[in-house]
Amino acid sequence: MFYTPNAIVNINSASYINKVGSSVFVYDSSKYTSPTIYLEAYMKSVTASTNDSYFKLVDIGASVRGDASGTDVTSSEIRSTSTTLNSYRSSSLTLTNGSNFKIMVKQGSASATVCHLGVRLVILDDVGANAPSNILSEIPLMLNSNSAGTSTSTSYAEVSASSYYPHDTSKFDGTITTYFEAHISSSNASGVGYCDLYDLDAGATVANSEVSFTGNNITYGTRSRSSAITLTNSHRYVVRLKSNNASYTARVWKASIIHLQSGTITKTRVTMSTSTYNSGISGTYYTTNMPAVMWNNGDWTSSSKTVYVSGDIWNASGSGNCYGGLLLAAGTLLANAEVTTTSTSRVRYYSGTACSPADATNYIGGYKNNGSVSSAMLLMRFEVEVTWAAGAVVKRNFGYIFG
Repeated sequence: MFYTPNAIVNINSASYINKVGSSVFVYDSSKYTSPTIYLEAYMKSVTASTNDSYFKLVDIGASVRGDASGTDVTSSEIRSTSTTLNSYRSSSLTLTNGSNFKIMVKQGSASATVCHLGVRLVILDDVGANAPSNILSEIPLMLNSNSAGTSTSTSYAEVSASSYYPHDTSKFDGTITTYFEAHISSSNASGVGYCDLYDLDAGATVANSEVSFTGNNITYGTRSRSSAITLTNSHRYVVRLKSNNASYTARVWKASIIHLQSGTITKTRVTMSTSTYNSGISGTYYTTNMPAVMWNNGDWTSSSKTVYVSGDIWNASGSGNCYGGLLLAAGTLLANAEVTTTSTSRVRYYSGTACSPADATNYIGGYKNNGSVSSAMLLMRFEVEVTWAAGAVVKRNFGYIFG
């Protein structure tokens, strides 16, 4: 999934240009069975319909840089002609195995304004008896974080826009191989941006998790994936960042944990993230100017899934309750899709009761409080637990957030 948060942007180009901060997705066909693939965006045209908004998917081959040139993916262009936010999905796409992909954006007029609150690659595939022996799952820890994901320090520090991931081995089975992946950039040709995954409970860097990028590529993420790493059940993990030189700015645009299941598999978890880093709201009403995720019942086998909600929320200052939830565009809260806390520490909270998203409906991350505190929130998510009996085949929606 490519992803862009809170983005009302003056692109100032009637020709396609690179999307600043877009991450790069590598396609491995061995991880899917006869997949159906789409590009999807939640967007609108801010001005008149003559100033439409466009996105497309580009195959950049072996390159992992967000600014690399490439070839358009046939039928990937999506267009908004409305001034109302909505989800748009392309025709079915064919991707080249082993290639990397990025997004590009343009406006109908060089002076127009485009609003995009989420761009993702949707891969619908079957899991179960006829599925491949491998299942890929991505757990985003942070998405396009802007200034919250920068550092000039030569020592590692937590990225303020990173969520805390509590590892739960009960949600996956088979043999699990785990990787850490980050999209990193630097402000100088001699600059090196470093990222690692830090175990908060062990107080140590996860062995083999460090990734890096050398070179001046500050406005476009460059994908870097670690070798295999080992996570401990119930431990919490966070993203850290540093630069090789205090005069150079290192930036991380997106970071994720990648789980690859193999062998005999009967369960997995799909994470569908919506929101990004927000802080400073004080009010009793939900603020919902955040990225959306579109729920489609046809993307899943209904009997195999259970849907929960999770969110990273805390009190940035003051005391009292703060809340995070998934809401309709009109601001109506989805039943059982709210989490709450009085904590001043960053924690991921899970809803204890399953929710039932409506078909063909956009859900937006939002947060509020009791009016006497300043709330902070990172990602709001649908956490879809998919299970199946031996010999069964079920459908799931694997979505990659671009950034």
